Amino acid sequence: VFKTTNSGALWFPISGGTTGTIREMDISQSKASVMYATSGGQVYKSIDGGSNFTLVSSGMPTRTITSVHIHPDSENVVLVTFSSFGAGKVYRTSNGGTTWQNISGNLPDTPTNDVLIYYPGSATSTYLAATDVGVFISNDYGATWTELADGLPNTVAMHLDYTRAGNKIRIGTHGRGVYETS
Repeated sequence: VFKTTNSGALWFPISGGTTGTIREMDISQSKASVMYATSGGQVYKSIDGGSNFTLVSSGMPTRTITSVHIHPDSENVVLVTFSSFGAGKVYRTSNGGTTWQNISGNLPDTPTNDVLIYYPGSATSTYLAATDVGVFISNDYGATWTELADGLPNTVAMHLDYTRAGNKIRIGTHGRGVYETS
């Protein structure tokens, strides 16, 4: 992990304690000194703004992590997604990475590329998962999932984003464009 304090003119490394290539990273909105970074199938956590990281992925699969997202109002709630086939596509921690729970429920056995914690300014129980066969939504913290068809083609969904201004969820696909839904 590299950091800049002058708009990108100079970057310096800050990721003590990590190994391998950092693939995904998220910084807490509720406590900016907390961040999570991933390398392969490992999750690292920093509580000092990225100077030092500790491994917090005990008990998780050893597959490639495709996204990591911290809940907007709690630095202790984090979701990660995994690529490849087999059990365990989405994992959640509510205690800052001490333990992780598989919340894949009835998601199809396909790579999961991204996850979104729906947060319109207050806590909800809604998560969305971008998979190789479309987008799925859960309204019960990941216990059960249903397909979010809503005009979407049956294609690889790569990225999810949310904007509070228009209460819109945007879905980036692989080769089929970007879609938006309320």
